Amino acid sequence: MNRPTTVRWATRPLLTALVCVLLAMPAGVISAERAEQALVPKFWGVQEGQTLRGTVTIQALVEGADVVQVDFVLSAPRSATHSEGEPPYTFLGDVGEEPIGWDTTEFPDGEYTLVATATDVTGRTGSATVRFRVANSPT
Repeated sequence: MNRPTTVRWATRPLLTALVCVLLAMPAGVISAERAEQALVPKFWGVQEGQTLRGTVTIQALVEGADVVQVDFVLSAPRSATHSEGEPPYTFLGDVGEEPIGWDTTEFPDGEYTLVATATDVTGRTGSATVRFRVANSPT
């Protein structure tokens, strides 16, 4: 015969305190720690206002082991998109951690904007934007 489990009155306050400590406090602490850690990529290989020519390597540097994806969106005279799921997070990809590189000669000269958006395992996102010029034609 199965008997229902009973909790003695003397242990109930202890269980209640334990549940509060294990569930409520760590969640608050974790949230506060995550709020302090900004998920914002930084660009490597290009700077704001820079002029690019030929083949270049652009990467998004993102701190933290919880990053699951970085999405790149290039816009202006010609657009391009690319997603990377593992570091190094390289615009237009890599092969065995060797960057493929972006051949800017295949894109028209002009002003471009590149946005890198990092996403972590919790779905949090952070973005960085850089504006630059492609100039391959002789002037």
